[in-house]
Amino acid sequence: MDNRIKAEIEPSILIWARERYSTTHEIVAQKTNISEENIINFEEGDAQPSFAQLRKIANFFRLSISAFFLPYPPGREAHVTASLRRLSGMSTDSFSIELTREIIDAIEKRDFYLSVTEPNDIIDWPFTEEKTYNAVEVRDILGFDIGTQRSWRDSRIAFNTLRYYFESLGILVFQVSKIAIDEFRACAISEYPIPIIIINRSDSYNGRSFSMVHELYHLINQQYDIEINPTAKIIPPELISIEQDANSFASDFLIPSDVFLSEITRFWRDDPDQFIYSISRKYSVSKEFIARRLLDEKIIDENYYYLVRDEGIKRSKRKGGFVPPNVDCLSKNGKIYSSAVFEELLSGRLSRVQASSYLDVKEKWFDRIQGSL
Repeated sequence: MDNRIKAEIEPSILIWARERYSTTHEIVAQKTNISEENIINFEEGDAQPSFAQLRKIANFFRLSISAFFLPYPPGREAHVTASLRRLSGMSTDSFSIELTREIIDAIEKRDFYLSVTEPNDIIDWPFTEEKTYNAVEVRDILGFDIGTQRSWRDSRIAFNTLRYYFESLGILVFQVSKIAIDEFRACAISEYPIPIIIINRSDSYNGRSFSMVHELYHLINQQYDIEINPTAKIIPPELISIEQDANSFASDFLIPSDVFLSEITRFWRDDPDQFIYSISRKYSVSKEFIARRLLDEKIIDENYYYLVRDEGIKRSKRKGGFVPPNVDCLSKNGKIYSSAVFEELLSGRLSRVQASSYLDVKEKWFDRIQGSL
């Protein structure tokens, strides 16, 4: 006989928590190490979990234990849509539960940010549906000039500075980890005001910069959304041309065509290795990026391009090292969102426990995070 104290949860909350991730009883059972039969019984109200089991369930769904005792769901109904970018040539038929969870977390962070931001402080979206913007025009709107870009010569600085430019448009740029880039590089969620871009931190800095600009194209044009559900198709064939347009936009954004052609005129010496190396460093882009541009200009052949691309894919699948929690917090959440959480904390509208939950970091790191904001 099981004499452990039971948690008398509201079964509808458990059903809501599972359905918001569009997942199955089987997956919940696998991820929590609780039998599928028990999960079903908990949802039907035929049994109650122990507090130890409830803690596992709450951790998996990224909810507080108290949420399961509420009479009704604590958040919006789950209807998540996103355009999603993967590695070239790689796709699967569905989103993993881990990726779905990360995207929903990002949307809920956006909801929190919107709830605590005064309407007058929300940045007006500078792009209209009536106009088509080319990459150079968008660079001008951002104030992103070639001289500044050439001064970086470091892919990490390039990504973080571009992220700052994007946040200045009112975009929340979040990063996630522990998701394979074979599944996911980036996605955009076009909810206005305050749209979202989510970047996979498992990718290289150069890859992240390209993906971020690629997703900006989708936000500017308010293009296709794909529902997250167990049978979602990632890039339907009829939308491949849209992805190609987004890639072309990102390419011309990172190095405008006239600038690239000028570099070829000045520095091409029938030595693709040297040219690719020097220009990629000069503009803080990947070698694959430069090789693709050379292929488009018919200066190198496809075989050479694929050699460079395949090597770039290998480098993209890097292993992450230890990141201090305070650095990790800002890397994942960005400065705009993190600043909003601390403003609510300092004003007394959030407790330290709540702020810890919103930032997903322990309270002992707060001082270091604040010192970096």
